[in-house]
Amino acid sequence: MSLFFLLNTSIANAQSIAVQKKIKNVFLDSSEVMNLLKSTNENELTASSNEEEEGNTTQLYVPSVLNASRDLFANTAAFHFGVRRFKPKGFSPSFTQVFLNGLPMNQLTDGIAPWSSWSGLNEVMNNTISVIGLKENNLSFGAFGTASYIDLKAAHLRPQTTLTSAFSNRNYQYKLAFTKVLPLNKNGWALAFQFSYRYGNNSVMPGSYYAAPAYFFAIDKKINEHLLSLSLMGSFVTNSRASAVTQFVHQLAQSDNYNPNWGIQQQQKRNANMQTLHYPLLMLSHEYTINDEIKIATTFGYSMGQKIITGIDWYKAPDPRPDYYRYLPTFQTDSVLQATIHQLYVDQPELLQINWNRFYQVNQNSFEVINEANGIAANSMSGKRSKYIVEDRVEQHNKIMFASSLNQQITERCTFSANVQYQRQSVRYFKRVNDLLGGDFYVNWNQFADDQTIGTDALQNDVNVPNRILFVGDAFGYDYSMILQKLTGSSQLNFQTNRVDYFAGIEVSTASNYRIGNVRNGLFPLNSFGKSSTDRFNSVALKAGATYKYNGRNYIYMNAGWMNKPPFINNYYLSPRTRDARHPNSTNEKVVSVDVGYILNAPLVRFRLNSYAAIFSNGISLMSFYHDGYQSLVNYAIGDINQLHIGTEIATEIQLNARWRLNSAIALGKYVYTSRQTYNITIDNQDYISEQGVVYTKNFPVPGTPQRAYHVGFTYQTPTNLLFSITGNYLTDYWVSFNPIRRTYDAMSNVPTDINIGTITNPEKLPDVFVTDLSAAYSMGIGKTKSGTYKSLQFFLSVGNLFNQSFKTGGYEQLRYDVANGNLDKFPTKYYYSQGLNYSLTIRFRL
Repeated sequence: MSLFFLLNTSIANAQSIAVQKKIKNVFLDSSEVMNLLKSTNENELTASSNEEEEGNTTQLYVPSVLNASRDLFANTAAFHFGVRRFKPKGFSPSFTQVFLNGLPMNQLTDGIAPWSSWSGLNEVMNNTISVIGLKENNLSFGAFGTASYIDLKAAHLRPQTTLTSAFSNRNYQYKLAFTKVLPLNKNGWALAFQFSYRYGNNSVMPGSYYAAPAYFFAIDKKINEHLLSLSLMGSFVTNSRASAVTQFVHQLAQSDNYNPNWGIQQQQKRNANMQTLHYPLLMLSHEYTINDEIKIATTFGYSMGQKIITGIDWYKAPDPRPDYYRYLPTFQTDSVLQATIHQLYVDQPELLQINWNRFYQVNQNSFEVINEANGIAANSMSGKRSKYIVEDRVEQHNKIMFASSLNQQITERCTFSANVQYQRQSVRYFKRVNDLLGGDFYVNWNQFADDQTIGTDALQNDVNVPNRILFVGDAFGYDYSMILQKLTGSSQLNFQTNRVDYFAGIEVSTASNYRIGNVRNGLFPLNSFGKSSTDRFNSVALKAGATYKYNGRNYIYMNAGWMNKPPFINNYYLSPRTRDARHPNSTNEKVVSVDVGYILNAPLVRFRLNSYAAIFSNGISLMSFYHDGYQSLVNYAIGDINQLHIGTEIATEIQLNARWRLNSAIALGKYVYTSRQTYNITIDNQDYISEQGVVYTKNFPVPGTPQRAYHVGFTYQTPTNLLFSITGNYLTDYWVSFNPIRRTYDAMSNVPTDINIGTITNPEKLPDVFVTDLSAAYSMGIGKTKSGTYKSLQFFLSVGNLFNQSFKTGGYEQLRYDVANGNLDKFPTKYYYSQGLNYSLTIRFRL
């Protein structure tokens, strides 16, 4: 470390003035180029601000590290490691927080920020400050992962008139956007708006579709020391969804872009798995600058909308999925029959897609009489009862938010901040008939209770209206609401001395939630309908840290934090679709995290090293799936999840000369489970624990992210406003999500003697992958505006997976498992595959 420090410092001292005079920022204020490379203007600024500091280690006061500056490692991880779903430090997305005008946007149901709710609004969303980890932060307490603060007030946005178009083979094919930001005028008014539209049809893979209009509007009024801001924004996204497939099906389809969710209907590709979401957000903000030392900011927010996912539902009919395991050659035990079926799929590849025509044929030949229809005696309904339908799985959200912050400069070197936040979120979950597929009606019966006699309450999804006849638009199946509230208060004190910066912060919160059942389920009539009892969780989080400032370029820091984190409802309501039963281990998860690092900010060299350790204890999770042993849907409640995450992040940026720049990053992590987990099984048709036991997962790797990643990139910038960058990324140590059943005593005791037990219990690691990416940008001036600012035409090209490689991007073991025979081939692992070469070309006019 000391050798690296001395070498970089000497290089910077010798070359800074000569080389920096040759480096100019020629890209006319392009935020995209800033994301690709660190702006050379930053180098010039660093040099000028530090000229008096070079070689001077005896000065009285050393400036602090700027949190708002771009983090080297975080930038690399976001742009280059995502091909394998890389998670910094292995943290789950719930440890990342997002704030819009100070409002916390993470959902109370699962803790994840709904980025897609404002997708397509890039030109206004880039006014962002990101605080990585447990650093000092006067905007809120922060996050153990990353906290992003997006300021959408019109008066704070960059003035611009921008027309953007894009062409891509990624999620969408085309994008068109117009952005206008008018700064504060002499009367104190500011205005900003953006409209965009993205569209794609079969652009990513056959049967895919994407359409997403987005909008943003903000108007501000400044009155003396007060700034009032009103904002409205949203993105209406409709897109098809892909599914993971087994290795055998992938080979059988002979395509990385195979998707079993679509088929041909009337010569058109129709996808059964579509998603539509729209969550408009209205915000009213007030900033009050009392004086130069005190500022108060308050925002009220309201959001409503829904997410709809379509799928096929069926009752007493064969499974409609074309890749269902019983239809494949591998299900057959006779080798001749296997070969015959295999050849059939080769000759007729349409067999691997949904057969929409068959659904219509089955439904048109399905005549039934339903007695006591809608629970009315002597009332009967006759006609074509659909055996297959398209259903909507609906989530309707209503959310009220409030946030207020106080920032005070107590002394020249001491600041204090305090924040209060309140969220109330109600979510209604239900299913709805989308398409009867040629039938006359559907019946609100529970297909997983079909072992019960027709006419009994157990068969009814809603005992209050038994034998309910369903038509298009009717709700059916499960129907319940979750009401969640959270109140949070935090404060933080930052103190600077000549050589050391200190900070400490505390956050306390209280959360409550309850379930309201809108139907009385026939299997659980006593605890499915009406309001449940209320659960309450209190939590505390603490953090503190110090940074030693050797000089204006070299910094050493240490930050630490502790928190107890309440569980999310998605992890502890066993089966909210049918009842209000809870996870038997519904306790707060405890997290301890420590970061130690070194930062070098020199004119020609930037370097960051961060070593970390995080300990998680008392975690819980929940999974629901069809259990072959019980021949029913089960709820698998996992408890006592303890984890250890340790690792090091290294990032470097070196200006080799006036044209060439080198970037590199390394993530070295080890994420393991440190305990044997416990499990409780409840069958979905029964209201008691059917089985308890231990999951042998101690020392298992934590799945779902590469634990090691490497990046190197070279960038060339010409005097003619052309930038070119090529990068290589190597990702390894990625384990697929595992099935806990295979790691239990019962599963291991049933393994046949001729099978190596390690093939059943050992976690599966995906092959390593090396991916090359390319990017380029060009900018040209096209005159000046009346105000004297430059007009420009800009081009940005991004090419991913340059050599069109085929590789697995992720995967999971199926939760179904043949316990009796230990046969892994019956329900093999499912994988997601790379799309291959992908590109995006953006053309932007700044007028």
